[in-house]
Amino acid sequence: MKKNLTSACLLFVGISSLQAQIGVNINANRIFELTTPTVSKYLSGDTNINISDGSYSLSPCAFHPSLTIRGPDPLFCPLGTTAFIQAGDIDEDGISDLRAYWSVASVTKAILIDPFNSTNISLAAAPPSTLVRPRSEFIDGSVAMYYNVLAPPIELKDIARYTYSKTYGMDEFKLHSDEWVPGIYIYSIPVIDPFFQHPGLKTKLNIQLTQMIEPNGYRKGLDGFILDTTQWRNNAQELDPRIVTTMKWRGNTNLNTLASDLLEFGIEDDMGDLVYPTFDLLYKLSNPYLRQLAILPYAFTKGDVGKGVMSFTRSVNTTTVATDTSTRLWKWPMRFVDTFKGHTQFEHRFVLEIAYPGIKAKGKIDKLNAPTADYDGDGLLNVFEFAFSKDDGDDLNTTLEYSAYNALVPPTPVYLASLGLTAPLPGNAPVYTDVSAPLAIPYTIDKRRNVGSSITYGYEVSYDALAVKPKWTKLKAPVPGTSVIVKDSKAGNLVGNPNFTWTITDTFDVGLETGTTTIQASNPLPTSVRVRSTAAVTSGY
Repeated sequence: MKKNLTSACLLFVGISSLQAQIGVNINANRIFELTTPTVSKYLSGDTNINISDGSYSLSPCAFHPSLTIRGPDPLFCPLGTTAFIQAGDIDEDGISDLRAYWSVASVTKAILIDPFNSTNISLAAAPPSTLVRPRSEFIDGSVAMYYNVLAPPIELKDIARYTYSKTYGMDEFKLHSDEWVPGIYIYSIPVIDPFFQHPGLKTKLNIQLTQMIEPNGYRKGLDGFILDTTQWRNNAQELDPRIVTTMKWRGNTNLNTLASDLLEFGIEDDMGDLVYPTFDLLYKLSNPYLRQLAILPYAFTKGDVGKGVMSFTRSVNTTTVATDTSTRLWKWPMRFVDTFKGHTQFEHRFVLEIAYPGIKAKGKIDKLNAPTADYDGDGLLNVFEFAFSKDDGDDLNTTLEYSAYNALVPPTPVYLASLGLTAPLPGNAPVYTDVSAPLAIPYTIDKRRNVGSSITYGYEVSYDALAVKPKWTKLKAPVPGTSVIVKDSKAGNLVGNPNFTWTITDTFDVGLETGTTTIQASNPLPTSVRVRSTAAVTSGY
């Protein structure tokens, strides 16, 4: 007559005893990297099964492992070497501790599962999958020790401990998913012979494990973790480190998430060290169904790179003695950029509706701060001063950033000097000045550093710039970090080429090299044609 584990517990040792004794755990863990907000690349994964009966805890001791018994030493070994190891690897370092003395604080011996018998553990049943069965691939980590050798009577205590582990590489997501599907897995395990000296009982019992459904990286037809953000450019999520950013995501639904699950968030620096919210500490969300979180400022500076980290951890009892402790980890690249919004919060700091000549125009502050407004009243739009400034934005020491084309060089007002602030000088050369384009040569301008994709750079062209009031036509601007070819029939008519084009190229910063914006005509043009650079805040920033 075959018995299952639960009936055996009721007959002989009781449920409460088994809960304290037996540990059976399965976890299927996966790590993903987001290559776009909605595309996850599987990096690695593993499935682990742990079966144990009994336990022990080591005590600090400078003498173990020892070939002889050592008595208590208040400084180096408070309990002394209390256990003699008959078999096994007590500290799990891969080296047998046979015939060595160790300092053990406590021991609970196995009462059901037979130790040192891994070859008799087998997979008896599983959900439909590609997993080969029956299989027996458990590593035996059982330990036998005499305890307590310093305080007789000395008793031989066995601890049963078995582990199964299989890892999967970045090209093996399908293999991992096909082998270990959610469902119930039945393992046949050996039991201690003396325990079953009863008629009709066999020496193996079945034990049940349940792998539950956990969220994965999003893929077609399957709910999974994705980001909700338009601020993703140049293969990374872009954030301004000076302002509060609301982080949003999806994929943790009631189909794959339990109320007891743990969801955590953090940001690593470019060395892989966790620095947000604090070193070595992820932010624990108040409930696992949350889908947004405010990222606070000042953990990074403009130009930094890092990685966002979202961690999912499950720990739930699936039977009286079995648990599922699966984890998921999603990572994605982050770039911390200098945005116009963050700039205005620090550079446009005069909130009174009064004018300071050369510093602030008069008007309502929210309107003066707009990209197409003129905060300092010098005739140039705020977004142009920001986008083409040679000043990298020393936010704590300047009142606003005078761009490279500012003509006004005001003295530092007394009220600024009293605050220890100075008005920065203009840059070295005008940028927004009209530039003639008589030749088919590239016209290149340095962008502001560290703006990432937050500013879209473009050009305007005038076909009769010598007129009293020339008309300017905006050319199609490239997506930040890309090139675009714009066909121009009007310029083509002037040079007799119906296929005349402008090639406009935008590049990002690379190391110490500042990003640029470049325009080039396909043919030489007359001096009446001129081009000038433009800039706009990119949608989503």
